[in-house]
Amino acid sequence: MAEDIQEFFKTLLPTVDGLEGILVTDRDGIPIVKSTMTSIPLPATKPGFLATFSLASEQGGKLGLSHNTAIVSMYSGHQLVQFNHHPLMVTLIARDTANTGSLMGLENEILAAIKDLKIAVET
Repeated sequence: MAEDIQEFFKTLLPTVDGLEGILVTDRDGIPIVKSTMTSIPLPATKPGFLATFSLASEQGGKLGLSHNTAIVSMYSGHQLVQFNHHPLMVTLIARDTANTGSLMGLENEILAAIKDLKIAVET
């Protein structure tokens, strides 16, 4: 199952100019499926870094901002778009010049691809 998802992600990477990686992790940032190009910044793929989205979502909920579904983070040279599909987190890593709207538009395709994986992790 994970290999099929990884292959699908490889076909998605060239669809958005600047998209360099797609990762599916658990809430602790542990990668389950990972498809990246060689130019991806390594710190962005570390579990400690990836888990910060989960923590930020929880803190936002405690502040009364309700359930967070996505976060866009901009860094010098790169951007991250992260989707919360409990119990899975999806992270898109792209160059800062990538179209953020196009990255956000991949959410439904990715969610359809990881539907069975999400069910497997939930049970």
